[in-house]
Amino acid sequence: MWGVIFVLLFSLPLISVGVGAYYAVQLREKPTVHERMEERVKLPSTPENLYEKMLDTYIGAYGSGIGEMLLEKKINACINLGLNREEAIRKVARDEGYGV
Repeated sequence: MWGVIFVLLFSLPLISVGVGAYYAVQLREKPTVHERMEERVKLPSTPENLYEKMLDTYIGAYGSGIGEMLLEKKINACINLGLNREEAIRKVARDEGYGV
């Protein structure tokens, strides 16, 4: 019985360190804000690419359903002002700082 207690007392700290190291590696593998900004610059600024980049950003920030709805709401607001869809996407991208 004392052997089991001894093993548990020494294994629990080792397990917790291992789990912490695992999460640290997971956090490091995520791209930084600067890396994400560089990815935005690499692709040509077609309305389709701009829309995909903005949609990725919105989904990352708000989730899939709400992110898409918010982006479409902004685009539709521009369309209601008289712009076509491509012009509206470019305007929203410019307003959001995508460097169009």
